[in-house]
Formats: sequence, C-alpha cells, structure tokens
Amino acid sequence: MNTKTIGELAGELQKSLHHLKHTHLSATAPGEFKPAEHFTFVSLFHLSKDGQKVKPSALAKKIGVTCSAVTHQINSLEKKGYITRSSSKDDRRVVYISISEKGYRMKITLEKYYRKQLEGLVEYLGEDDCEKLVFLLNKLTDYMRRQMHHSEEE
Repeated sequence: MNTKTIGELAGELQKSLHHLKHTHLSATAPGEFKPAEHFTFVSLFHLSKDGQKVKPSALAKKIGVTCSAVTHQINSLEKKGYITRSSSKDDRRVVYISISEKGYRMKITLEKYYRKQLEGLVEYLGEDDCEKLVFLLNKLTDYMRRQMHHSEEE
C-alpha cells in the first residue's frame, strides 16, 4: 500500500484548493460583473436582509477588504445600476448603499443560476459523493473555526 506523508497530502490539498479558488465560477455567471464586483454584490445582498441599507464600512468588514477597496467596487456597481447610494438624513457625511430594482432582478437571476449549478454538481457527483462532500466541507468549516478561535486566544 502506498502511504503518503502528511506533507505530501498537505501539498496535494493545497494544489486542489488553489485550482478551486482559480476556477472563477463567477466569470460564467449571468451579468456584467468582474469577479471582485460579483463577490461584492453577492456579499451585499447577504448583508442587506429585507432591503436594509448598509454602510460601506460594514460591507468592507464582511468581505475583508479596506474601505477604499470596497468604494471602487461600489462605484462600479452603482454605475452599472445594481446598487444605489444614499446619505443619512441625520448626518449627510454618513453614506448607505442598497440594492436597486435592477440589482434585485439580478439577485433572483443569480440565485436561480447557482441553484442550477449546484444541482448539476449533485448529478455529477452522485448521492454518495455529494453526501461525503457535504460532510467534509462541514468538517473543514469546523476545523477552520477552531483554528480562528485558537489564534484569537494566543
């Protein structure tokens, strides 16, 4: 039996995750999004439940980028008509962003697209492999959360 070392397995895992990261599924998604715009838009509609307005700083924090980096994406998404920007009535310096009517239509289109993609993946993998994948992804998530918690304690 050919037994691999932990280092060899870690290298294979790193390579597989790298390939997965660079598939850019968003490039085949509907809409005129660049990958960073797509990520920003999807993050915004997860953050703005029930049409809530969101501060750009909250969006930047959610996606792990600086406010200036998210501002570039917001400007582009606003120019394309997917989001709107408004000022606070109490303090004109405070800016909020929200998904526009065109953005909501795109959100529905993207949800249908991703559902179809996942259903295709389930068909491709089959029931057994899909259940294994779900189990392993949940286990990976648990491991990553524990690592984050452990690093915060140090």
